[in-house]
Amino acid sequence: MAFEPAVQQQIVIAAATVAGPNANDGEVKAHAERIAGYCMEGSIVMQAFAALDQREQNTSQVKSFPATILGVDREVTSTRGVVFLKTRPSDYHPNGQEFSRTERTDSESGRQMALMFQRLIGHKVFVTVAVERGNGANTRVIRSVEDKGIDPEYNTADPRFVFDYNSLDHWMRAKLATQQQPQQPQPQPVAVPAQQPQQQQWQQQQPVAIPVQQSQQPQQQQWLQAPS
Repeated sequence: MAFEPAVQQQIVIAAATVAGPNANDGEVKAHAERIAGYCMEGSIVMQAFAALDQREQNTSQVKSFPATILGVDREVTSTRGVVFLKTRPSDYHPNGQEFSRTERTDSESGRQMALMFQRLIGHKVFVTVAVERGNGANTRVIRSVEDKGIDPEYNTADPRFVFDYNSLDHWMRAKLATQQQPQQPQPQPVAVPAQQPQQQQWQQQQPVAIPVQQSQQPQQQQWLQAPS
């Protein structure tokens, strides 16, 4: 691969900047060779650019919306983190709960993203999700997230803030690391005089903001631990 003179000059400038004002010619040369190598076809950097280009071509839709993080699981087949979200009810999600995926957690960046979402359980966030085409199916992948702090209404005694696994298709439940299909606990009515309407047990107490303190942080799941 031949570099145009203008590109060569940019590489030299970048190499000299990285080497610093007191560097000798040999140090600048070493940095120039390293930077030029990044520009060569097939280099790890150029592969990353190619992957990003392909990903952009496979993206059919991008949208941003507010949500509250309810939990994080792992999709066994892809290793992606599955982030459960509380959003506004819609035609597709009448209970106001949905999920999106992170990058693959067998990469360090994907693992760190899943860890971040685990720390944000109970927080309001502003997420950007892209619909990516691949392997004959569309996948909702989280591109970015902005933490808005603890949701003041977050209360795990309120069913709205407990993700309903039973709302998932059986094929999706089977792919989750938990391999669970839990039934959501049904609130028990409290015995009250006949003239008073019955209240659900969780409604008797006013929802309170539950700070996600250190003691309340979910334990790091085994699949999120760094490889030894």
